[in-house]
Amino acid sequence: MILHFKKTGFLRFLSGIETSNAIVKLLRRANLPMEYSQGFNPQPRVSFLDSTPTGVIDLALFVSVKLREDAVLSPGEINPEILKERINQVSLNNLVVEKVFVSDIDLNRVTTHFEYTLFCYEKPELNERLKKHSGKEFVPGEVMEDLEVAFKGRLYVIKYKVGRSNLFNPYLIRGVYLAVRKMALVKDRNLTELLEEHVTDYRSTVCENCNARRD
Repeated sequence: MILHFKKTGFLRFLSGIETSNAIVKLLRRANLPMEYSQGFNPQPRVSFLDSTPTGVIDLALFVSVKLREDAVLSPGEINPEILKERINQVSLNNLVVEKVFVSDIDLNRVTTHFEYTLFCYEKPELNERLKKHSGKEFVPGEVMEDLEVAFKGRLYVIKYKVGRSNLFNPYLIRGVYLAVRKMALVKDRNLTELLEEHVTDYRSTVCENCNARRD
């Protein structure tokens, strides 16, 4: 199962680790029938797409959750609308589920790019060489794809796509006061479109696995 969250408001100042911890806690609070790892300290089998830098509004926060087999076989347990309502009832303000997808697509395998929008008080210098936290240097204009820069009112608005291998903190660009991750992409296609098409029949999958184990 895949959950599409949106993180806005002051929660954009949560770090990636703080965000993932908050989501796991609210999934537990919602009594989601999650599958847990084995061992001394079992953890829910939850995985995330790339996190955003602190301060970025995230409209493309995708979480993959592995459900227990008994829940999959129970009627009504994986109704997307019911699960969405259950999670949002216990969620924080500005961290809400936009949609629940009954899909087992590997998010980290299919996602190739993210789309961003930046708002700047001054004309951005996109050819300036910058340094990431890791120490690696890069030039924003060289890794931004489908780049658009427009002056609207008193602000410069930058729209671009960036490949997952070239991700960087947009606040490194001088003059950026607000950054928004708009969507996750599979090449040029919105990830949500693919998830809506790829509906997994969990019951059939579980039954096939059970039969395979018997054999």
